[in-house]
Amino acid sequence: MGKDYKPAFHGLTPKEKTWAGKRFTEYSTEYKIEDFSDMQLLENLVFYEALQRSTKKNIEEARKLTVKMNKQGNVKEAEIGEGLSEEVQQELEDHLKKILDLKKKLGLFDRSEADEKTNFQLMLKKFQIWKDNNQACRESKCRHCGKINLHTIKMDIYESRKHPFFKDTYIDNAEAWKLFRAGTINKLELAKILLGPETTLTDYIDWLIDKKSRTKKTK
Repeated sequence: MGKDYKPAFHGLTPKEKTWAGKRFTEYSTEYKIEDFSDMQLLENLVFYEALQRSTKKNIEEARKLTVKMNKQGNVKEAEIGEGLSEEVQQELEDHLKKILDLKKKLGLFDRSEADEKTNFQLMLKKFQIWKDNNQACRESKCRHCGKINLHTIKMDIYESRKHPFFKDTYIDNAEAWKLFRAGTINKLELAKILLGPETTLTDYIDWLIDKKSRTKKTK
């Protein structure tokens, strides 16, 4: 579904939409953004980048005009290159904050530096951002057995239950392994279930297989 996503960029001018469309394609291709929710975040990111770009171009044109008027003797020398108005400064600052926040939510800072083997760490960072914005559940490590428990809100209290995607302290899911062993899904599909749709390697699954094998031998 994400691959068919068509950004509308409502509120931009035709020229801005043309630039934004190219920028959207560059991001989605370079960072392999395919998830629908990520596509929506990316549309917002490019929208604010387009506004930031247009604001800076307007500033540039205004200063060129000021220089031209000065040469004609219509303005004082001191007016050239004067500081930006507080309104424009605030606009640039607001756009920049939104751009940085959206890039953080999309994990672009990590993706630009990481290769496929760091997808696991990237997924954890994206999950942390999701968790910060979704207060209805939490997980914690049991101080006695060391296993991870999932806490979900039940009216005015937390209900603690076994975490469906953790075994001990690492990501795992018994039902997903049943599908894999039955041949319903392949190793890469299992990796995507556990680590997220951006995963393209099966290194983590190989590590789990080896860990499970060594665990059985020690019992």
